[in-house]
Amino acid sequence: MASPRRSKTSGASWRDVTVSPFILVQGGEDYIHTRVTDSIKTQLKQAEPDTEIHHLSAAEYQAGELQVLASPSLFGEKKLLVFDEMHKMTDAFVVDGLEYIQYQNPDVTFLGLHGGGNRGKRLLDVLKKSGQHIEAKPIKSDRDRMEFLQAEFREARRRIDPDAIRALADAIGQNLGELASAAQQLISDTQGTITEDTVEKYYGG
Repeated sequence: MASPRRSKTSGASWRDVTVSPFILVQGGEDYIHTRVTDSIKTQLKQAEPDTEIHHLSAAEYQAGELQVLASPSLFGEKKLLVFDEMHKMTDAFVVDGLEYIQYQNPDVTFLGLHGGGNRGKRLLDVLKKSGQHIEAKPIKSDRDRMEFLQAEFREARRRIDPDAIRALADAIGQNLGELASAAQQLISDTQGTITEDTVEKYYGG
């Protein structure tokens, strides 16, 4: 029996995720699940435009599906297998997942989205050791929200005043998707340094 390749990156930032044989996103923040999925899709499509993408629910998984989907393509195309609802995974998914890790296809990226909890712990533990483990914990504190916004503007190479960051966080609230959308609007619609007055113009009152 072949040993699984190890490329462990435990607790890596979701912003830094890269294509690898196994990626596990674990936690209840759906927006991070979406961002990681979109990032991996983009990276794969840029490198291999013909990449096959399959979305499946681990909660509805039936025995043998993983092995069929992960089998080599006739023309050697890359594949992305996205399994959501892993926090509700079937027993068959656990069994097939553990087997697949031993006999993985190097042309396949396995992306698992787990909403939290201990369902499938045996499989989760092996995935964490075999690939990238991304935490998707909900962002609740003011500090975390402001750090999230700062990172959004930093990625876009835009300057924003600290008071503007706080004003934007206060105006939008805790929803990560809404925070990201607001940041993107300011990035797209404005030029120069974003100030508190800029935020007030768009989101005040």
